[in-house]
Amino acid sequence: AASEVRGTISTRVIPQTDVIEISYRGTDPAAVRDAANAVAQAYAEFSSELQTTSARTKTQFILQSLASQKRSLDSTQARFQAFKESHQTSDVSAEVAALFTQVHELESQRQIATVERSVYQQLLGKLTAADTIDDDLRRLAGTEAITKNSYVGTLYTRWFDLLKQREELLANGKSPSYPDVQALDKLITRTKNDLQAASGDYLKGIESRIASYNQSIDALRGQAEKYPPLESEQARLMADVATAQTTYDNLLAQYQLARIAES
Repeated sequence: AASEVRGTISTRVIPQTDVIEISYRGTDPAAVRDAANAVAQAYAEFSSELQTTSARTKTQFILQSLASQKRSLDSTQARFQAFKESHQTSDVSAEVAALFTQVHELESQRQIATVERSVYQQLLGKLTAADTIDDDLRRLAGTEAITKNSYVGTLYTRWFDLLKQREELLANGKSPSYPDVQALDKLITRTKNDLQAASGDYLKGIESRIASYNQSIDALRGQAEKYPPLESEQARLMADVATAQTTYDNLLAQYQLARIAES
C-alpha cells in the first residue's frame, strides 16, 4: 500500500508561503481523498515529532554545556578567592591607592620636620656664635618650630626678658660690673646654655623623626613594588570570572528558551 501511494503522490511548496500542496491521482474519489489526507496527517505528525526531537536534543545539549560552564565558573571563582586569601586583599587597586596616600602623608610630615630641623640648626649656630645678633634670634623665635615647643619657647622668653632687664640697668647708668648686671649676666649665660641644650635635644628628636619617616616611606615603597604584578593578576582573574559568568548566564537563558520551545 505504501509503495502504491508513493508512486502516485506528489508535493510542492507554494512559492512565498509555508503551504505544502499534496496531490494524489486515482480512479476512486474516496480513496484519493483519504490517501491525500492520510499523507498530510502523517507528515504533520512526522514534522511535529521532528521538531520535538530537535528541541529536546538542543535542550539536552545546552543542559550539558550549562553544567560544564557551571564547573568552569566555580573553578574560576575559586581561583580568584584563593588569590584574595593568599594576598589578604579584596581590591588591589584600592590598596595601592591607600598605600600611596600613606606615602604622601609621610612625605608631607617629613617635609615639615625637615623645615623644623633647619630652624633648630640655625638656632644652635646662632647660640654658639660669639657675635650673635638679638634680631637674628628674635626672627627665629617667631617661627612655628619654636612657638609650638613650649619648653624652648619659655627659655626664649626668659632669654629676652633677661636681656631687656640688663639693657634697662645699663640705660640707667649702671656699669657692667654692677652686681645686679653681673647677676643678670649669669642668668643670661645659664639660660643660653639651657636653650642650647634643649634645642640640641629637640634637634636630635627631629633627626630621629626624619629617620623614622624615611624608614617608613622606604618600607611602603617596597610594598608598592609587589603591587603592579598583583594588579595585573587580579585584573586577569576578574576578567576570567566575568567572562565565565556571562557565558553561564547566556547558556542559562538559552536553556530556559529551549525548554519553552520543547514544551
